[in-house]
Amino acid sequence: MSSQDDTESTSDLSELLSEHFSGNASDIDDVTGASELSTPQPLSALFSRRPGKDELYKNRHHQRFWYCKHPECLKYKTTTLLQARAHMMTEHGTNCCEEPSLRVQTAKRSLDSIWSDQQKRQKTEASDKEREILERVVDKASFARALVRLITRCNLPHNLVEQPEWLAFCLTLNWAAEGVIVASHNTIPRRIASEFEYQRNLVKQHLHTAVSCIQFCTDSWTSGTRNQKEFQAINAQWVSPEGKLYKALLAFPELHFGHGGAEVAPYFMETLKHYEIERKLGYITSDNHGANDKLLRVISSELAKQDPPIEWDPVQHRCRCFGHIVNLATQAFMFAEDSQAISIAEQRVANSQSETIDEALTEPVTQDKKQGWHATEPVQKLYNFMIACRNMVYHNEFKTLSGGRSISKPGDTRWNGWFLMIEQGFQLRPAVVTMIDRHDTDLEQHRLTMDDWRVLQETLEFLQPFYEVTKLLEGDEATLDEMQEKMDFLISHFKDAIDTSWILFNKYWELLDETPVYVAALLLHPSQRLAYLTKTWTGQGSRGWLTAGVKRAKELWLQQYKGQYTPQQAEPAIPSASAQPTAWERYKKKIDITPIEDDFTSFINAPPTKLAQGSTPISWWCQPDQQAAYPALSKMAVDCLSALPMSAESERSFSGSRRTISWERARLGGVIVEQIQCCKSWERTGLAHGSSGHNNDDIMVIEALETTSPTPETPRGQ
Repeated sequence: MSSQDDTESTSDLSELLSEHFSGNASDIDDVTGASELSTPQPLSALFSRRPGKDELYKNRHHQRFWYCKHPECLKYKTTTLLQARAHMMTEHGTNCCEEPSLRVQTAKRSLDSIWSDQQKRQKTEASDKEREILERVVDKASFARALVRLITRCNLPHNLVEQPEWLAFCLTLNWAAEGVIVASHNTIPRRIASEFEYQRNLVKQHLHTAVSCIQFCTDSWTSGTRNQKEFQAINAQWVSPEGKLYKALLAFPELHFGHGGAEVAPYFMETLKHYEIERKLGYITSDNHGANDKLLRVISSELAKQDPPIEWDPVQHRCRCFGHIVNLATQAFMFAEDSQAISIAEQRVANSQSETIDEALTEPVTQDKKQGWHATEPVQKLYNFMIACRNMVYHNEFKTLSGGRSISKPGDTRWNGWFLMIEQGFQLRPAVVTMIDRHDTDLEQHRLTMDDWRVLQETLEFLQPFYEVTKLLEGDEATLDEMQEKMDFLISHFKDAIDTSWILFNKYWELLDETPVYVAALLLHPSQRLAYLTKTWTGQGSRGWLTAGVKRAKELWLQQYKGQYTPQQAEPAIPSASAQPTAWERYKKKIDITPIEDDFTSFINAPPTKLAQGSTPISWWCQPDQQAAYPALSKMAVDCLSALPMSAESERSFSGSRRTISWERARLGGVIVEQIQCCKSWERTGLAHGSSGHNNDDIMVIEALETTSPTPETPRGQ
């Protein structure tokens, strides 16, 4: 007997009507006559009793024990109907029938109320041939996959399949589908695991066909539910042979020993090994925490142990999340006391052997939140008013005045939180004024004057560009060249800005020099090239940055790409006599002094090319003409341009996880949470179907039509 059958039998046995178990060990009915009955008797009336005072109620699997009522077998107990029936037949000669479970009884009542005529037809008029046809049209494999998608995509509880309403709904669609319907919630994790393995193999095939390196972004997150689980999102991005960007969550492991670099590295390496992409690893984008520097160093050392060793520079392949840089710059504007605090932090790093620039720059921003622009009276008033309105005394009234809206609370890690708070304050300004007028005694200290609103308007205008560029780089089509453009835009915006925020932002801008991929992405952008940098970097000292940036990008070209990729050579034609060079042509070739430039130098110095509408830099480089003209340079361009400018994909994974691990589903284990999150990601991108040509809705319709196939395929894992 399988574990699934045991579970289902236990479920049915556990749901027997309570009035059959009112007796105890001392109140045993006379069942002598019952054993002589030729017709089956209800098992509950003949076998079950409640456990005595010193008897176990449930086993370690939380399955309920039922005890035999006969005097000679008072100590016999079981958790399954099958064993109970066998005991009654062998020991007491009683043929017992199985009562319908409470779930089945309730489902039948639901069916009667929903479609009583159909239920009647099932019992009286249905022929064997009709039932056979109805059973054939149900594809068990398709039903199982559709059920898994429904539960994972909609964040439904696994015990949905045990609800009478679900059973009634399924039987209403096809009353002969009883053999297909999953009856136990314990079956769902196995179905999800099977679907996860199937889809993961499809994603693996996609990764192996990528024409670019596999780029990554990663971040850690702790669930807010009572179990406080910590997870690491490992998201990948790559370019398909058609020149299309793909993104997917490759792993979402639970962290058991913290989120330090050394603790996360084994999970990252395990992901690379499972998908067999160690030699395709590209750039890793993450926030500015020092633990991520350690993570990349550990990965580099592990790759060096491969056979043959893999050379992977952890500094050159470290990309910094633009959203975190912008957030820290705005935090400096709001909280840092002055530019001297930032300079002191920088000097401390120079004298330290362990402290990173990220940790040092974060400290003056967060250690004293009574300093900086946040301490100005208008910002304080709006912030304190927002806090007051979160009190239940004013909360409902303010939401009524504002049409159901509220002012969001900014946080340390929430990007653009202060901009959104001030923007929402302006949008809800009438409600703010009315609320203070109604409660002038308690809220008068938060009243904003015309001058206060003017200061808030100026603050909003300063923060608006940060919000704008962050949203632009969060998009699915954002590429790394856009990050350098947005950095240059913000630098020009800083010309009239407060020194404190500018100094901190500039420190991170200088850190980008460690990774040549930023400048390389701009140089290899068909519409930008060297002309963009020459035009943009015109300030004092910019000439040195430009020269150094181009030099580092060329070193990347020479070390990793030049001469590594060659176009497919066609078979040479046999030259005719007339095609032989003349003596003059041979002489001209001999004395030719025209310098020979390599592909990188000739491309970046060529005039920019305007891209066609709807075209992207990556799709331009994936065109056959460009691949033939620049075989190695096109590979470098696709690798550089496809690197992630932000770790927004990891943040999106965390947003989905909050809905997956709701308070009602807080007991979900880390393994199944990872499987659910990955399946949701692969479904959303179309990778799970082996083709991106259909959207998810079309695929579901197609598979629903395929259930009418006369020869249904065998379900996986069965």
